[in-house]
Amino acid sequence: MKPRIAIISVISDVYTDQRVLRTAGVLKELNCEVLIIGRRVTSCIPHIQTNYTIYHLQTIFKKTAFMYAVFNFLLLCKLFFLVVKYRKKHILLYANDLDTLLPNYIVSKIFSLPLVYDSHEIFTEVPELQHKPFRKKIWKSIEKTIIPKLPFAITVNESIAEYYQSQYRIPFYAIRNISAQIRVEKLKSRSELHLPDSKKIIIIQGTGINIHRGAEELVEAMQYLNDDYLLLIVGGGDVVNTLKKQTAELNLHQKI
Repeated sequence: MKPRIAIISVISDVYTDQRVLRTAGVLKELNCEVLIIGRRVTSCIPHIQTNYTIYHLQTIFKKTAFMYAVFNFLLLCKLFFLVVKYRKKHILLYANDLDTLLPNYIVSKIFSLPLVYDSHEIFTEVPELQHKPFRKKIWKSIEKTIIPKLPFAITVNESIAEYYQSQYRIPFYAIRNISAQIRVEKLKSRSELHLPDSKKIIIIQGTGINIHRGAEELVEAMQYLNDDYLLLIVGGGDVVNTLKKQTAELNLHQKI
């Protein structure tokens, strides 16, 4: 039997995308060699050790239509190169979200390879595409053209699965995002974390603290809470600099 290899594509920072890393872990347990193709971002943490081969594609644009276009072209080239390189193995292509689906679909058709599509959200309805009808139309056309031709796909919950099944009449399976179990030997105290003992802590965390996901409203709401509350913003995203500016404008440095 030929050895098996899985090529996973994602446009985010590989090291902080827990769903992608869990997917890679499952495929590794199934005795697949795992290659992950992601995008190089400034927050990448290259010193994290994994059991997978990780490729970072460099784009000079950030969060623009050009970035998506360049990334998809580079991804298409990289997938083509890797499939040719590993052609003597059984190859599985795994596309995370709509912004990696087109190159994967093209390569899967050229080489007759199995393709798994993992939709992390209803991509065409994300806040970043609202009020941008041309971009939304392009992504919607990709979605409508490719998804009905997939044998099956997966997503993060039942409601999104039901939405896509009603739209495209193909099976969508829900695989939920659940944090990996971590054993903590000793919890750090507030003093060790340099947090006041008297405050009630509110935390928003993640690598996707992005526009119109509720973070802006959370910062604004802090002005209506008394001084017993402290908001911690932990992670990153395209709205973080806006939140810092908002905090300064509302004079909330003591609360955030």
